[in-house]
Amino acid sequence: MLRKISRLEQLLKLLGFLLLFMGVIFLYQNLSSPTVLDPHRTFFSVVGIAQILIGLFIVGVKVRE
Repeated sequence: MLRKISRLEQLLKLLGFLLLFMGVIFLYQNLSSPTVLDPHRTFFSVVGIAQILIGLFIVGVKVRE
């Protein structure tokens, strides 16, 4: 049987998916650039990876009521 999802949990899941999606776009843009080894690009690649990991964590965590 499916349980009812609270608004807070829906909001957290949406935030997690948005972070995950933005991280993938960020990473793709930086890795498809011709200047991959530029220090600024490397920093933003790390930011993209961090966004993906945080997004996966938020999506995977269960909200306790």
